[in-house]
Amino acid sequence: MTDLQIAITAHNIARPLRRGAIVTVTKLADLEGRRTRNATRQTATVDIVNENDLAYTNFELPDAGIYEVSVRHPGGLETKEVDVPETSSVVVPTFPSSDLTPLRRIKARLDRQSNGNWIGLNSPVVSGNRSVFAFLRTTAAGMAEPNFENFRRTSLIRPGSVVGRFIRGDSLQLQALDFHEMDAVFSLLRDTKPQTEPADRWLALLQPEGRDLVSVPWGWQPDPFDEQRDVKLSIENGYRRDRGINLARMTVDDTVWNALLDYVTLGRMADASVVARGISDNDPQMQWEPSASLPERALQGKVQDPMVATLGGIVLVSTAESAEAQRWDAWLRNLANWFPGIPDSAAIYGYRLLQLGEREVAHEWLIKSVQAGLPFFSATFRLLSLAFAQLGDREYGRRISPAATAVDPTQPFTVIHVPWDKGQ
Repeated sequence: MTDLQIAITAHNIARPLRRGAIVTVTKLADLEGRRTRNATRQTATVDIVNENDLAYTNFELPDAGIYEVSVRHPGGLETKEVDVPETSSVVVPTFPSSDLTPLRRIKARLDRQSNGNWIGLNSPVVSGNRSVFAFLRTTAAGMAEPNFENFRRTSLIRPGSVVGRFIRGDSLQLQALDFHEMDAVFSLLRDTKPQTEPADRWLALLQPEGRDLVSVPWGWQPDPFDEQRDVKLSIENGYRRDRGINLARMTVDDTVWNALLDYVTLGRMADASVVARGISDNDPQMQWEPSASLPERALQGKVQDPMVATLGGIVLVSTAESAEAQRWDAWLRNLANWFPGIPDSAAIYGYRLLQLGEREVAHEWLIKSVQAGLPFFSATFRLLSLAFAQLGDREYGRRISPAATAVDPTQPFTVIHVPWDKGQ
């Protein structure tokens, strides 16, 4: 037996991206260069670490030889050939996606204003800023929460609700909600009346080229007794060369789920499933049911963490290999029934019913999702578009098309850019 120790690095990341790389080691030839007929192959998920703080993962190989190391990561694919005469080590640098690169942050604290009209962010006001953001106070008189029909209306932005400014290229970190605020958020997700005023879901970022509607996933909250998991919500603002505009980005920095978020956002659901299994197999906090995958476990804990359960549902329906009933179908139904305030849950369940051939019931759930409002996850727009196309429902296909086209598919959570109308 021969050991090959592999470290996967990215430049200047603040902390490891847990199980963020999928590494495949394949034997190509022996040390004399004779090609291997029956190539041995091993695949494992590996942390992506800072190049100055290496951490190696060991691969036990059957014998010496020339091996190919293939690394799939959120930023792409890297390959390297390695001679392994005996125990060896190799470092594979990756080119990370923007999610892996830490940005300078403007610290801010969430405060409730005394007039009760809006929740503001106390942040430094710097002269010369080009972008301004404002909370959409949907509970105020005459206000409606953004949906598939009205998301382009300027009237959604409440006059006088400007609460802060962005320095171009920076990000603003949101402080976690307290217990009472979180309880109010979960009440809305369950479609029940909250006892206290909940934090607003929507932000509007007023850009030179238009306005960005940013969905804030306040429900993405770890168990308060989970000391191994840390979650931070940030709103970033920067210039997007691919689109030629300034664009906001809603970022969740989660020590457990970051890699999965990256792969789901990229639409690489097969890789997301592999990463999910790698996290669950290597995290002692999650080994209470070895037969369950990470998305399944997220769904089993749906009451405590419905947003993560929703992400798990997206992965499950996107990687389902057959139309046969699965044990997690009941969990998807419960998620949709228990959390009607998460439009994604009805969309996921409707998509799954369509996979099972239950077209009429699937159609009902998909329509229910659209009527519930805009999804939290950008991937859900893809599910809705695919489902209505398969059903041949042109009416609802046209109804969701403007928002599905305007949503930014390169980030996990819903951010919709609406250009300014002429004359504004």
